[in-house]
Amino acid sequence: MNPVLALFTSYVGLEIRPEDPEFSRWLGGIFREVREGELVMDFRVREEMSNPVGFLHGGLQNAMVDDVIGMTVLTLGHKQFFLSLGLNVDYLGKARVGETVVAKGRIIRQGRTVINAQCEIFAQDGALVCRGTSSLMKSPFRAMPEVHARGVEPT
Repeated sequence: MNPVLALFTSYVGLEIRPEDPEFSRWLGGIFREVREGELVMDFRVREEMSNPVGFLHGGLQNAMVDDVIGMTVLTLGHKQFFLSLGLNVDYLGKARVGETVVAKGRIIRQGRTVINAQCEIFAQDGALVCRGTSSLMKSPFRAMPEVHARGVEPT
């Protein structure tokens, strides 16, 4: 198991950690399932995440999709960070303040330099809230070097 996957697997049932990016901490996701190329997180819809009619704001849906896709790519264990080339989100339903939504990320296609990934967010009743896809490109930046330094080298 690659070191990032091992680390994320140890987070199942836990909220984002204090050392994670501030915005990810603000979103407040809880790891539910982690496998190589797949990640499931729960997010509680808070008042400050809502639009004027009390539904989860589209911009926050987009942010959750982007965050989950980024972490899903990290589960692959690449040493290089992948940067978004584009992100497309279709808004298909709604979730109310107080509900917990489930975000399911998965890798669709993995090439040598470009990865395509998807994230779907589901309302508490199981209805699809949104679906987003992103293409990400390998960058010269290191991905989680502190984790790779203490773990087994990924393939």
